Amino acid sequence: MKNHPLYKQIQMKIKEQIRLGLLRPGDRVSSEKELAKQFYVSQITSRNALIGLVEEGIVVRVKGKGSFIKKDVLKNANITENARNKGTIGVILPCMKTNVDQRILDGIEKHVCQSGYHLMIRITRESQLEETDAIEMFLEVGVKGLVIFPTEKENNNESILRLSQDKFPLVLIDRFIKEIRTYSVSSD
Repeated sequence: MKNHPLYKQIQMKIKEQIRLGLLRPGDRVSSEKELAKQFYVSQITSRNALIGLVEEGIVVRVKGKGSFIKKDVLKNANITENARNKGTIGVILPCMKTNVDQRILDGIEKHVCQSGYHLMIRITRESQLEETDAIEMFLEVGVKGLVIFPTEKENNNESILRLSQDKFPLVLIDRFIKEIRTYSVSSD
C-alpha cells in the first residue's frame, strides 16, 4: 500500500473498512479535516481521496452535512471484489517456534486475506507423516491452493511431488526441489 500516492492509501483504507463491515451504507465518513489529521496528510490530499471515492460511486457528499457511504455501495465492484470468499488456502508449517516462522505466517495471512481467501493452518512438528496427513486433509476439504514449508528430511515428500504432477496450485517456502516444478519463496 505504501507504493501508492497518499490519497489512494486513504481510499484503500476506507474501502477496507467497508469490506470489513466497519463502515456500512449510510455511515458518515470522516471529514477532510479529520482524515488529514488521522493520516498525517494535508487537507487537499484528504479532499482528493474523498473526491475519488465520490467518482467511484462509493461515497456521496452532502453539502453542510458531510460524506456518507452510498446506500448501494456493496454493488460496487471495487468493494465486493475482495470481499467475496474465493475459497480457502491451506498453509503447512513445520513449527511455530521462531520469530521468522511467525513473520512468515503473518505475511501469508495478510496477502491471503487481502486477496479474498480464508486461511487454514496445520503445523507438522517436523513430521513428514503429519505433513502428508495435512496435505490429504486440505485436499479433502477443498482448498484452492497450498503454501508448504516442507520438513527438513533427506527424502522429499511424495505427496508434494503428486501435487506438482497434478498441477495443483502450490508454493514452497525455503525449499527448491528439482523434481517439483512449482513456485518457491525464500527468506534470509
